[in-house]
Amino acid sequence: LTRQELASLVTAVLAARQELGLAQPPPLLLSLAADLTEEELRDIAEVTAAPDTRVEGLVVRGTAAIRRMYALTRGRVAIVGAGGVASGEEAWQKVLAGASLVQVRTGLVQQGPALAATVRRELEVLVREAGYTSIQEAVGASLKHSSPSLKTSL
Repeated sequence: LTRQELASLVTAVLAARQELGLAQPPPLLLSLAADLTEEELRDIAEVTAAPDTRVEGLVVRGTAAIRRMYALTRGRVAIVGAGGVASGEEAWQKVLAGASLVQVRTGLVQQGPALAATVRRELEVLVREAGYTSIQEAVGASLKHSSPSLKTSL
């Protein structure tokens, strides 16, 4: 899709959602393919962070891709970190890269329902050890405390 086609699609979906007249409409999340080009990522960031086409979140696979989309959207769109989360440390790395939420799927299948509690406990320890009072404070911290050139792109 071109940038204009994506903007038109998001606008149409947002309009259809509004027409439903729901008191609390479901959030609109856009799931990104893992093989997008830099230009495609920039287009998606521009469209999904714009006021008239803003979506509630992006589902992004991989920590490096999360970091890139967080920088491109300047943290204005929630990111769901997906892929490879089977421990609190793996979830923590996605949070530091910019994920507001973390999706656990394969690890849950492999390790069972107890994984959710394990990840939560491990995250609580990591948040405390890093000196944060909440996990929300840590979202995107690896970019916020990085080089000046990355900060200016935020």
